[in-house]
Amino acid sequence: MRRVGPGRLSMVIIWLVCLLFAACGGLAIWELLAGETALWEALASAVLFWGIAGLLTCRIIYRGRACLLYDETMAVFVLSRRDRRSCRWEDLDKYGVTLHGLGALKSGLPGMSGLFFAFPDGKQIVIMQLHWGYQAFVQLLCKKGLVRPSKTSGPPDFTDVYDSIFRRRDT
Repeated sequence: MRRVGPGRLSMVIIWLVCLLFAACGGLAIWELLAGETALWEALASAVLFWGIAGLLTCRIIYRGRACLLYDETMAVFVLSRRDRRSCRWEDLDKYGVTLHGLGALKSGLPGMSGLFFAFPDGKQIVIMQLHWGYQAFVQLLCKKGLVRPSKTSGPPDFTDVYDSIFRRRDT
């Protein structure tokens, strides 16, 4: 199976950001011990930076790297270390999985292109153009008829998903 998702470099960068926040918390305590800042400023800074570092570390350890494993017949959605879902491409509608462009997200990500799969329980897996294996994955989706290829050299049009694949019954 092929993989599309964040690469190892992304994980290295996230760990470096965690270390940066932890170091900033340590620097705040250092400034307190050196007598350069007030007690409440140093403690607030240390708690803030160490809290962010701890939160990022817990998310990395608990969730792992979310990715999508796929081949010609099926897809395996790896949402976290404990949550893996698999289905055949033809059965996505049967399981309630829908495909959307990143522009459909409420927050919107200006300048980023990609797609996300939404599940009936509200969970989502985002596949961005920056992820490893994105181009091959998009070619497979175009071949399967899940998205229309772009008429220009830009990214494919994910906002118009074929009705024959993802039709919703109004009954």
